[in-house]
Amino acid sequence: MRRRCSWTAIALVTLCVGTDYPAFAAGPTGTDAASLAKEAKALLVRGQTEAACKLYAASVLLDAKSSVALELAGCREKQGKPALAYRALELAATSALREKAGFVEKSARAKQKALEKSVALLTVTARDGVTLSLDGELVDPAELASAMAVDPGEHRLTGSTDGKQPWERTLKLQAGQRETVAVPALDDVPKPVAVAVAPASPPGPELETDGTDAPPSDARLVVEVGFLGGFAHGAIASSTTSTLSGLPYSIASTSGGALVAACSDTTTIPGAGDCVGDFHAHTGGLLGAQAFVGWSLGPRVHLGGRAFGGTVTPGGFVLAGGPAVSLRAFGPLWLGLGGVIGFERQQAVLLSARGSVPAGAQAAAGGAEVDVPLGSKLGAVLDIDSGVIGGGTLEVAVSLLGLSQDGVVRGKPPGAALSGSLLVGVWPSVMVGSRGVVVTAPAGVSFRFH
Repeated sequence: MRRRCSWTAIALVTLCVGTDYPAFAAGPTGTDAASLAKEAKALLVRGQTEAACKLYAASVLLDAKSSVALELAGCREKQGKPALAYRALELAATSALREKAGFVEKSARAKQKALEKSVALLTVTARDGVTLSLDGELVDPAELASAMAVDPGEHRLTGSTDGKQPWERTLKLQAGQRETVAVPALDDVPKPVAVAVAPASPPGPELETDGTDAPPSDARLVVEVGFLGGFAHGAIASSTTSTLSGLPYSIASTSGGALVAACSDTTTIPGAGDCVGDFHAHTGGLLGAQAFVGWSLGPRVHLGGRAFGGTVTPGGFVLAGGPAVSLRAFGPLWLGLGGVIGFERQQAVLLSARGSVPAGAQAAAGGAEVDVPLGSKLGAVLDIDSGVIGGGTLEVAVSLLGLSQDGVVRGKPPGAALSGSLLVGVWPSVMVGSRGVVVTAPAGVSFRFH
């Protein structure tokens, strides 16, 4: 969507032309905009970039023709000033729209899009009456709530108005970054308190402050809740099950005969009767919820614990949780990781079974376990569990539209009622135990209050 041009004459100077226009704003005596542009092009061909850009700037001040603004943008790029080039392209596109020069407008927008990876786009919102300055230069009110191109690096943003304490913030912006800053309501300037002092009285002790005027700390409680859906894969290779109870199996003995043991009967033949089933891996749908509770160590770091759980189709469930950290990497992107301990129950197909062999018969039987004939129980679908499993989890989430790049509801400072981030993301995990591996891959939507 094309942005509506609401620039004033001052905005054209400060945002499109730059700060090097004064000596050339009127141009040489008797010259017009076209002559200045022609001379600027000649200087640019001779490699005199600085002088050429100044004449281009003077030309667009006299007559903001789209073609000249486009050439000014190219000159700014040669200077190594991508933000001024981006602004000149905005002027070119806006002038081309007025001139009905569709090709120039399309070319300016395309070059502007390509240049976005070399500049940072800063959007500032503030209450009416607040005067904003960026790096000491006034921000035109027409640019508030729309993206301004600035060069990558450190910038100082300030806000002020009569009767209020000034506000200031230092921004460290990277190329290609989009940042939104909501200027909070400015505090009133404290009114001086008159103190009556008796002429003969000695000076009283110095009053101590109670610290109530100190700015609020970034440290605050963080609570996130959300719904998730995805899949769970349980590769539980072996597990005990009551279904095997009573199944007989033979154990070769040293005397040449055979011992007949039964699963779950560990008293008739000491050392025999412990049976374990082998199962087919199972993948099922996962539907549940997740929560994060912790503490904010700043606008970009949240430290605490994350837990999730849900049903696994058909007829199972998974529960897990542990310590976690969540970081705002850049823009609206949040990344995190954590450790988890959990438990899963699932249904799986019985493939085979093994029974224990007494120590004295292991030489004749060929090992500590022998196969158990399953008969009709082969291929049965049984409920099995993973036992205690542990591993790690990842977080990849993005703040949805309608929130600032700080992850805060616009117009509300961090910590205010309903301040937080509406997130959509994925939280995959891998957990391993003595019986096998469980992998979950849920995605969902959550709201993080902070």
